[in-house]
Amino acid sequence: MLIAVDPGVHACGVAYFMPTGRLVHCDYTSEPLEPACSSRVVCEIPQVYSGDGVKKAKALIDLAVAAGRMTGQLETEYVRPANWKGQVPKDIHHARVRACLTEEERRTLSECDCPRGKLHNVLDAIGLGLKTLGRM
Repeated sequence: MLIAVDPGVHACGVAYFMPTGRLVHCDYTSEPLEPACSSRVVCEIPQVYSGDGVKKAKALIDLAVAAGRMTGQLETEYVRPANWKGQVPKDIHHARVRACLTEEERRTLSECDCPRGKLHNVLDAIGLGLKTLGRM
């Protein structure tokens, strides 16, 4: 199983993919991961760009801490945003993510119990998983 994580300071978007590459569950949670031994974990890690101010850099450090808290002692592949989605605006990127999903996976996404305004974390986790699996 592949578990993809998009960190947030208070909670994270998480997407679970079967070995076949099918999205089977997604969530927005603050609970640390406790995957099965055979799980592969991939997590976005924040990136500071030139021109980012001190305030933004500090916020990114908080995100990095959240990523570590979520994945804990698990062997995790950390990926920077520029390496998996580039500088594509969120609305365009999320439309691409949705376009890659099967009808069944779209139902899985629609069943996600995610607070209003936090779906972007879940969509980023799904996108990271899709990219890792070579589906995007």
